[in-house]
Amino acid sequence: MAGEGRRKKEMTGKKIGIGLMIMVLTLFAINVACGLVSSQSDLGVVAGLGIFIALAVFYVAPAKKFYGWIVKVVNSDSKTMMMVLVALTATVILGSGCARIEPGRVGIKVHLYGGDKGVDVEPLGVGMTVYNPISTSVYEFQTSVQTTAWQGEEAITFASEGMAITAPISLSYYLQADKVPAFFSKFRTDDLNGFTHGFLHNVARDAFNEEASTYTVEQIYAAKKEEFINKVKARVNATTADYGVVIEQFGVVGNFILPPQVMEALNNKIKATQDAIRVENELRSQEAEAKKTVAKAEGEAKARTIQAKAEADANKIVAASITPELVQYQIALKWDGHRPMVEGQSGNLLLNLPLPTAR
Repeated sequence: MAGEGRRKKEMTGKKIGIGLMIMVLTLFAINVACGLVSSQSDLGVVAGLGIFIALAVFYVAPAKKFYGWIVKVVNSDSKTMMMVLVALTATVILGSGCARIEPGRVGIKVHLYGGDKGVDVEPLGVGMTVYNPISTSVYEFQTSVQTTAWQGEEAITFASEGMAITAPISLSYYLQADKVPAFFSKFRTDDLNGFTHGFLHNVARDAFNEEASTYTVEQIYAAKKEEFINKVKARVNATTADYGVVIEQFGVVGNFILPPQVMEALNNKIKATQDAIRVENELRSQEAEAKKTVAKAEGEAKARTIQAKAEADANKIVAASITPELVQYQIALKWDGHRPMVEGQSGNLLLNLPLPTAR
């Protein structure tokens, strides 16, 4: 009886050892298969599916026998064996996982153990991805445009000419999908809200202070406001470009906030400048109208002079061409052939006619 008991224990021990070895190999196979199915290669996906099919065939064939062995262990009332089996079963169940990447989002796979420990360079695209949750984690990031505002207590305060200026900011940005792994490697989080109101806010504040050192308060407030904001935006983009963060829209909500007395003085100065420009424009307009009138009068006078000169020259030409014979010829052309009914005593006529001959 004692020998038989030892043999049973030895058999049980061998079965446990074989079971443990099978579980370890199964976990390894599942891990490899998950990696292949999640790869960018079609051949890798096919290979991964092949491993899953092989595992299914391996476990389905001896399923009844394995189930009978579990029943025996349960009937033996061995608590230790029960704990081992439950742990192994849980390990197999948890040995694989999946994640669904929605449109407008991108995923990254982080390996927690082994030689490949770290962040995968290639991001995960839209669709289902299978992974081993024991040695791998998957994080999702939204790549669509993020819009936020820093107002009130979050408004950025910077200095120019020793004066504090407050800027309520509205901005939009997005993450470049191919650089999401670099973003995670830098910040170790998928919390974009924390990034927006933490790191990005600090970068913008530093950019405002650095650019403000090259401008006066008046330039920032009015004359070069747009130029100043564009330079701040460019500086922020240059800082975040390596992490795949692109600032799409960046602007001040309303206007910069200055101390009341300074703001009043600047507004008065701006108004005075605008009034001066308006008056100058009106004077220029009046001068232009006056010049237009003078030019018109001069043009008309020149036109009359030219016309008079042309008429005088024409008269000279006509006068030079008149001869007694021409006058007589023109009169003859207009004469109807009858002598005048009344003639003066002198008898002079414009047209010298021959005296009538006696019959």
